[in-house]
Amino acid sequence: MSTSPDRSLPNCRMRWLVLAIEEQMGTHGLRMILRQSDLTRYLESLPPANDELQSRAAEYTRLLTTVRTYFGHGARGTLTRIGRSIFRHQLGQRPLLNARRKVIGPFLSIQSKLAWILNQLAGEMAAPNGPVRVSRAGEGFWLVDETFDRTLGVVAEQAICWSVVGELAEAVTWMTREELPIREVDCRAAGKQSCRFAIL
Repeated sequence: MSTSPDRSLPNCRMRWLVLAIEEQMGTHGLRMILRQSDLTRYLESLPPANDELQSRAAEYTRLLTTVRTYFGHGARGTLTRIGRSIFRHQLGQRPLLNARRKVIGPFLSIQSKLAWILNQLAGEMAAPNGPVRVSRAGEGFWLVDETFDRTLGVVAEQAICWSVVGELAEAVTWMTREELPIREVDCRAAGKQSCRFAIL
C-alpha cells in the first residue's frame, strides 16, 4: 500500500494531540507550542472532533517536533505522557470501545486482549489509508507503522516516537489492567523503513 508522506489525517487525531499537549503543558504552554509550530489557527478554534481529512501529517510532525525541541533531553517523559493522554481523548470520542471491552473483555486471554486493542489502535493510526499493521512476535506483538505522521522531515540518532509508546502503554493498560513493557525498536527518523514497536 502506498501513501503520501504528507498525507491527510482525520481532524480528530490532530484534536487529540492538541488537547493532550494542553493537558501536559497548560493553556499558556499550548499557545506557545502552536505559535512556534506556525499553527496559530488553532489558538481560537481547536481541530473539529470529526473524521474529515483536513489535517496533515506535516502539521502533526511539526507539533511533536516543537514539543521535543522545547523540552530537549526531558522530552521523552513529556511526550510519553502526551501519548497516554491522546489515548484517553480517543476513548472519549470512541465510546463503543468501552462498550465492546465490557462485553468481550471477560472472555479473552491476555494475548487476545492485546491483539484486539492493538488492532483497534493500528486502525486509528492508519486512517484513512496508511500502512500500519500488527503481528505476533512470540508471546508478544509488533506494531509496525510505515507512515511519516510523526517523522516527516525529521532526522534523529535514536527512536523518537515517544508519544506512540505512551499511547500504546495507555491502551494496553486500559485493556489488560497490566503495565506491560513497550519500546520503539526502529524509527523512520533514524533512517529505518518503519517505526516498529515491541509490545511484551
